[in-house]
Amino acid sequence: MIEFLSEYFLRIKIGKLLAVMLQSTCVSLEVFFLTLIFSVPLALFICFGRMSAVKIVAGITNLFLLIIRGTPLMLQLIFVYFAPQMIFGIGFDRFTAAIVAMVINYAAYFAEIYRGGIQSIPFGQYGQQCDVRILQAVLFSMYSMPPSCNCSCFAFTTEQEILLGRNSDFLTEIERLNQNVVYKLTDGVYSFTGNTTAFVEIEDGVNEHGLAVGLTSVYPNQCKPGFNAGMIVRYLLEKCKNVSEAVSYLYQLPIASAQTLTLADTRGAIAVIECNAEKIKVEKTLNSNLSFVCATNTFHLSEMVGYNNDKIDNWFAEERYQTLYSAFSEKNGGFNLPFAEKLLSGDYGFLCQYDRSTGKDTVWSVIYDMKRHKIYRSEGNPGRHKFKEDTRFQF
Repeated sequence: MIEFLSEYFLRIKIGKLLAVMLQSTCVSLEVFFLTLIFSVPLALFICFGRMSAVKIVAGITNLFLLIIRGTPLMLQLIFVYFAPQMIFGIGFDRFTAAIVAMVINYAAYFAEIYRGGIQSIPFGQYGQQCDVRILQAVLFSMYSMPPSCNCSCFAFTTEQEILLGRNSDFLTEIERLNQNVVYKLTDGVYSFTGNTTAFVEIEDGVNEHGLAVGLTSVYPNQCKPGFNAGMIVRYLLEKCKNVSEAVSYLYQLPIASAQTLTLADTRGAIAVIECNAEKIKVEKTLNSNLSFVCATNTFHLSEMVGYNNDKIDNWFAEERYQTLYSAFSEKNGGFNLPFAEKLLSGDYGFLCQYDRSTGKDTVWSVIYDMKRHKIYRSEGNPGRHKFKEDTRFQF
């Protein structure tokens, strides 16, 4: 009899416990869904307030976020439950106070998630979808228009060294738009890493087979339908394994813009190519005694100098070229990585010493060490930012 009563009362207790647990679960779900329903839209308003161009609005919103995210949820629950009654004489019941406190708390965290997502979208992707024909027109004509980027590039080869170095000089107002990319492609094209200020086009890079290409644009006196400079560099990186293949492919391409291309590969071959819509000229070395090539934003080969335009601002292109050529000639061998870094940093003469107040500066610098299969990058003007090894891409 005693055992029967014990079992009976135990079942009653379990039943009551399950009922309480079920009721608690329903309350928890109700709190969860109400919090989600109200906090998600509230977070959008907080997010836009945080990103507002009006400093007062952004400041107040930022202070609100600091307080909410910097205090415990329990403290916020206590404040919402007791503060209205103490200050205004009007209070919330426990359930309402819990909903209000949790909505505010979660909205603060959701707002920062929204803000991070919105601000991670590249500047050029804001707005409505672009018509593919407009996009094609921009991409294929970009370097056929008067260029705003002016660069210096060189390559040298010795028994111990094979290096290609390049400074990219750009407008400081939009320097934040430049980017380094790694493309791991399929469908029969080669993977590569590169740098650019021009969307999907490439200004310098090296591919998986160890072909490095560097661009310096030249003012185009004539344009024809075809590949522009950034597209040419990308095409060569995707399709060619070495300098010989790149030169061969270039002769088959329709060229729209004017540019020089500096090339180097792991075999030790180097070349500078001066080309435009009408002519292509290739030089494997600029000095019969030393194996180096260099280029800036003007043509220097005898067959191409007639295409130069001396009336435009080419950002001291000739002075930069003379700095490169003189440094190699006076060094007379002994070219190595420290020499390349110092040359790009302006230690041998004017190369990157721009006055930023004029809106011009070197916005990145890169060295491709073809012998040791390494890449060194300076994130900014190399005169102020040290070169660091970039290990993300193996070639």
